[in-house]
Amino acid sequence: MTGDEILEYLRRPDAVVAFDTNTIFGSGGQKDPGAALIACISRINVFRVAPIRMVVPAVVYHEKLRQMRQEWGNEFDPSFPEGFLHSKHIVVEAFDKPHAERTAERLAALYPVDGAWRAFKKRRCLECVGLSPTLAGAEGDGSRCGATVDWLIAAQADMSGYLLVTNDLGAEFASVACMASVVATKAAAERLRDELVTAG
Repeated sequence: MTGDEILEYLRRPDAVVAFDTNTIFGSGGQKDPGAALIACISRINVFRVAPIRMVVPAVVYHEKLRQMRQEWGNEFDPSFPEGFLHSKHIVVEAFDKPHAERTAERLAALYPVDGAWRAFKKRRCLECVGLSPTLAGAEGDGSRCGATVDWLIAAQADMSGYLLVTNDLGAEFASVACMASVVATKAAAERLRDELVTAG
């Protein structure tokens, strides 16, 4: 999305911003664009009758909690992410039956036969470890390769009509209608905030 498209989305009365794993619970300092975006949206919401909703898909939340537990070990305090979400009015949204159906529909459209899905997974696995996806002699058909949770995150946000804030450009996000990087979204949010502050 362009900056103007993001701005127009944020102006909508039903605007919802969904955060991917790589855009939330960063360092928390002034240089953390995710934290700055959340603060900017909170400021915008002071001026709005219908606030911009902020959500974290449950799949993202699980991924982030795992990362935080690994980083902090025994010092991890579950009240920190809980308190952060509560104080910023960010809701964790469940991945439910309609989201599962949408994910399956999306994958079947992109990879209409099982062989195409297995081939994609094999290519992706090779790329993830820095090998050429056309590596001669790479055994297996991809049936034992995993798939990332990004498919679930992308389908849930897309089905719900949310603006997905992500820095990921993987194939999983290729057909998401409303998606932008955290930096681009922050820039658009700052424009909207400045407009509202000026209008008073």
